[in-house]
Amino acid sequence: MLNNRVDDNLNETGYDTHVARIISIQTNNRVAISGLANNCQIMPLRADFALANVREVLLNDDVSDDIVYATNNGHT
Repeated sequence: MLNNRVDDNLNETGYDTHVARIISIQTNNRVAISGLANNCQIMPLRADFALANVREVLLNDDVSDDIVYATNNGHT
């Protein structure tokens, strides 16, 4: 969620997709590795970084807004 809207372009680097895959891979799949949290639900959300004094800062309000959004939409 970005500024209270769904953003279709959540993944800019591919890193988060890779991490989500490691977390959610099926256990005992007979291929490579087992996931860290089999059968988990993943809701991709992004809390924006704000530019402050030429440093990128992740604001607590952005993170908490995403947590509330996920909770209100069935994820715990």
